[in-house]
Amino acid sequence: MSSLLVTRPDSIAGATVAKLNELGHSVLHAPMLHIHHRTWFEPEGMGEIGYIITSQNAIHYGLSKLSEKDSLVVVAGQKSESMASYMGFTNVICAGERSSDILSYIRAHFKVDGVSWCHLAGSHRVADLVSSLQAAGYRAVLREVYGAEVETVIPKAVQRALVEGKIKAALFYSARTLTTFEAIVVELELEKSLNTIDLIAMSDRIVDESKLTWRAVRVASTACEEEMFKLL
Repeated sequence: MSSLLVTRPDSIAGATVAKLNELGHSVLHAPMLHIHHRTWFEPEGMGEIGYIITSQNAIHYGLSKLSEKDSLVVVAGQKSESMASYMGFTNVICAGERSSDILSYIRAHFKVDGVSWCHLAGSHRVADLVSSLQAAGYRAVLREVYGAEVETVIPKAVQRALVEGKIKAALFYSARTLTTFEAIVVELELEKSLNTIDLIAMSDRIVDESKLTWRAVRVASTACEEEMFKLL
């Protein structure tokens, strides 16, 4: 039986694997990023703080540590909105599906001399929202709440499945996980194994970073997991 390959970090992969199992899929897991907590402190002396969330890991390692559940939280992605609300936060706004949507939303709905902003993020970020907000006149700071280091190996079970052609599709949620996976595949000299595997990506930006040839490339219509599952 062919399997699906999930490449999400251990900290958030469990729910994805469980959902796919419920849908009847056999699943292999090869985390491409190692996530670890970083000590951080809430901003002080900035008045009312609005928290910006651009990843689910930021919710797990950052937002969950806040005691004020009525804090303003602006997120990218409906899944992140649901997670924050489930944790008890009562003032959560989904600005859109991408980080850039948050910047546009804040500019359209908040005055520069009103709320101060704190971006809870990881050590590796695609967009520098804090600098963009500061350039627009907003008070904004960054708090790195987790580190994200790339993996250099994949589990032996996944290597065997690649060699034996037993993976039918691989799911990627970020460009960094895809480039890391492809680099490991090249190191193992298993590039040709991808010719029988579909690449399932959350966004076009992820696909743009691919350097290898896959059997097919499919991109979710909107940047959410449910839309990725529809492509399976």
